[in-house]
Amino acid sequence: MVLGAVMAAPSYSAPPRRPFPQHVSYAAGVTLPAHRTRTQLDGDVRAAYARWKRAYLRAAGVETDGHPRYRIAADRAADARTVSEGQGYGMMIVAYLAGADPRAQTIFDGFWEFALDHPSDIDPRLMDFEVLFDEAPQADGNDSAFDGDADMAFALLLADRQWGSSGGRFNYRAEALRVISGLRESAIGPESRLPLLGDWVDPSGVTFNQWTTRPSDFLPTHFRAFARAANDSTWTRVLERTRQTVSRIQTVYSPSSGLLPDFLVPLSAADTRPRPAPPEFLEGPNDGAYFYNAGRVPWRLGFEAVLTPEPIVRNQVRKISRWARSTTSGDPQRIRGGYELSGAPLPNSEFFSSFFAAPLGVSAMVTSGQRSWLEAIYEAVRTREENYYEDSVTLLSMLVMTGNAWQP
Repeated sequence: MVLGAVMAAPSYSAPPRRPFPQHVSYAAGVTLPAHRTRTQLDGDVRAAYARWKRAYLRAAGVETDGHPRYRIAADRAADARTVSEGQGYGMMIVAYLAGADPRAQTIFDGFWEFALDHPSDIDPRLMDFEVLFDEAPQADGNDSAFDGDADMAFALLLADRQWGSSGGRFNYRAEALRVISGLRESAIGPESRLPLLGDWVDPSGVTFNQWTTRPSDFLPTHFRAFARAANDSTWTRVLERTRQTVSRIQTVYSPSSGLLPDFLVPLSAADTRPRPAPPEFLEGPNDGAYFYNAGRVPWRLGFEAVLTPEPIVRNQVRKISRWARSTTSGDPQRIRGGYELSGAPLPNSEFFSSFFAAPLGVSAMVTSGQRSWLEAIYEAVRTREENYYEDSVTLLSMLVMTGNAWQP
């Protein structure tokens, strides 16, 4: 049972073990912005976090035991829905900002409480993808999306390292392992070892199956963390299969740009090699282009590339970064709102968004000779405000660019 905010909500906080700022020692060859001091960079993140909380953090009542719940609104409207992707972003962000925000653990636990109250109808270890602002029941679609649950599992591992898993509201490690198990059993292809779009996908389905996947769900740092935490080599195979898939797409379909599409499908029922999805595969006419899903790829792969000198992922990220720097002549304001895999701008893409720019800043960190490009991108996004999706991805990218994102 959930009550309105009528009870005194308890506030609890174990001392953070990795308080913000962290100033992580990234792998050799990684560049950080040098046009601002570390103190200024940290201040930029704090300011972006304050704006993000003010715009999207919503109190969601309290449990009968008095513990508060929180959710991330998917836009600025009073009746904005919540999606599992947003809860995942929120949990990662708040875990990283512990130490800067004295209520970080209380907010984190409130996010997780809300997620637990909205399980997928298919695998209750995973979260229902969409929750209406008033939490009214929906007739259908109460199932999961891979990225939201993967980010929440990763965030729970961060929380275990940040606050420990004994003596608090949750055993974060146990909760993470439960979600990781749900993902492995319900959201990873049994043969493909690729992320499914969600637990609703039949691995042997006709239109959606274990070979239809989303490259922005290729999360190498997460997969390595899951393999270690669960002592499960399945995640190592997922990491390798996603890495191979990226290499094939860049070689065959985007040799000049290195861009990946929003969605992938198999060549045919008999040939499971990946190709860009056709228009209207799932979301719209740009499903086979670099659009509002794939724009996260330079951040997702780039995070792995700054943490490890592993050459395959670094080369994949550098290919995108070099193309982006070249096609814009080094002016981040010329980054367009979506591209064909050839590198040609999509129709109606003549606008700048931090969503497309900020992840490219992460990719520039591991690309030699691109410090000025990195700094230009950073300046273009560090104070910009758009909406929930853009601002969340930008803040997470800023955490990497300022040396304050770490792995559990």
